[in-house]
Amino acid sequence: MKFEVLRNLEHDAVLYVKREWADLFGDKIKSVGSGSHIPVDGTGLIDLTEEQAKALPAGVVKPYVPLEEAKPEPKKAKAKPAPEEK
Repeated sequence: MKFEVLRNLEHDAVLYVKREWADLFGDKIKSVGSGSHIPVDGTGLIDLTEEQAKALPAGVVKPYVPLEEAKPEPKKAKAKPAPEEK
């Protein structure tokens, strides 16, 4: 299942970053876990199972919903003002 990256996440020897932050990183970066250089994925998306995503701290990823599938919220009808009495 695809998830949107909200905060930097090192997973399976790849650093996943938000799309907006991709330009801040090069193609490779030093791993926090192993100390070796790992690739940077700046797509803003990561494939995880539901169990893997649930194990992460809150605010790291959220389920990805493509724009084509996103449904706009229904518009609320504006209440008409009551007519003034004379």
